[in-house]
Amino acid sequence: MPLTLQRKVGLGFTLALLVLLAIAGAAYRAVRQMQDATAAERHSSAALAALSSIAEMIVQAETGQRGYLLLGDSRFLAPYRRSLASLPGAAAALRATALDVDPERVTHLLALIDRKRANLAETIAVWDSGEPAAALAMVRTSRGRVLMDSIRHDIGRLRATELGRLEERRTIAAAELDRVGLVITLGVLVALAIAVFATAMVARDERSRERAASLLERARDAAEAASRAKSDFLARMSHELRTPLNSIIGFSRVLQRNKRDALEATELTYLTRIEANGVQLLTIINDILDLSRVESGRMEVITEPVDLLALVRATADSFAGTLVGGDVNLVLELPDTLDPLRTDIDKLRQVITNLLANAIKFTERGRVLVRVLADGTGARAWRLDVIDEGTGVPPSRQAAIFGAFEQGENTISRRFGGTGLGLAISKSICERLGFGLTVVSNDGMGSTFSILFDSAARPPVRHERPSMSIRTAEEFAYGAAAPEPDVLGAGGPYPAAAPWNVRLSGR
Repeated sequence: MPLTLQRKVGLGFTLALLVLLAIAGAAYRAVRQMQDATAAERHSSAALAALSSIAEMIVQAETGQRGYLLLGDSRFLAPYRRSLASLPGAAAALRATALDVDPERVTHLLALIDRKRANLAETIAVWDSGEPAAALAMVRTSRGRVLMDSIRHDIGRLRATELGRLEERRTIAAAELDRVGLVITLGVLVALAIAVFATAMVARDERSRERAASLLERARDAAEAASRAKSDFLARMSHELRTPLNSIIGFSRVLQRNKRDALEATELTYLTRIEANGVQLLTIINDILDLSRVESGRMEVITEPVDLLALVRATADSFAGTLVGGDVNLVLELPDTLDPLRTDIDKLRQVITNLLANAIKFTERGRVLVRVLADGTGARAWRLDVIDEGTGVPPSRQAAIFGAFEQGENTISRRFGGTGLGLAISKSICERLGFGLTVVSNDGMGSTFSILFDSAARPPVRHERPSMSIRTAEEFAYGAAAPEPDVLGAGGPYPAAAPWNVRLSGR
């Protein structure tokens, strides 16, 4: 599975984060090592300083003692007493700093220091007691020298131990610093490699995206060119086909007149079929021509004030011949008055005609209601509904029926005929006029197609079959008998009502 750009960027950030965590871990460890080394160095420095102080104080005390005994000068007692007074503090400092290194040797050294102090004090005490010869004899013995040599030996051993410990800590700290430096160097190199790799991947993906966009743009241009060529071809062929087809229809009508009775009944039947099929083919060609105009963007719109109520009545009146002798009643439910609607009257008439033709075609028995609703002020057209009691449209096909060559079901064209272009053309015309076209339907119970004249208009929530309680003031039976009282419910003759309820009946 190829990695997308986002995955690559995420992987790069993850690797960079791991590198940073490794550097941070190494740096933290190095800092701790350096802190330990610094603490140990301070500890060792304090121990070495204590050892040096003890050694210096012992030497000063012994020098003062010898000067006092050999020269009899009491001034030598001052450094002696000062050194002896400072020895306990130096011993405590040594005990606190070096006891964990070699506790036995520290204890032994402190014992030797106590014995040395006692030896020095003893000789001075003998001198002060009036026995200088005895004091000098004590000085000349090897006891003091042996104690001093032992003290120097222990101090030397402890100093060597502390120096070795200090050097070891410094070596560890230096090694840790080298390791940290290596980790940081490797981290920087890895981060640079990740950055270079990520940059290369992004650049490559960007180039791929640009190539894909270029190919897509060329494919789109080719598709648009092909669509324009198709629309031009359809437009030209439709014009070329309509001319001979009109001639065929015209000559068939001329022959059907049969003024000289030269044709038999069978031949007249054939001519009638030729005319009917020619008219049907001409309708299909006209639909294709309209569709090609819409798709090619060559459909012209001429806006003017339109009396919507008069347009609806005139369009409904054009279906009177279709309704005669059938079981479909066409009912108009219109407001009293409406402000003129600015639109293209021919295009809007075509849409209303298509919707009425479909409603009547798919309704075998029942009512077709054309209803115009006004906005809250009652002056502006809000919505036009064409409601039928026909076959309805399945929910899965309600969006598809507005596509070219699409119908509600596959059996529709075999049962009712048609090419499936009417709704596609109507939808395109409505969009071109700035209107909306929607449908709500119950399968097997009919459909409600709505033209939304205003951007704020809302389609009906559900399909409701035309109410049988609608009363009409005018009836256009076109030669048919008046409807029975139970057509619209019991109650005898139709009462007088507002002139906007018009019923076109084929009964």
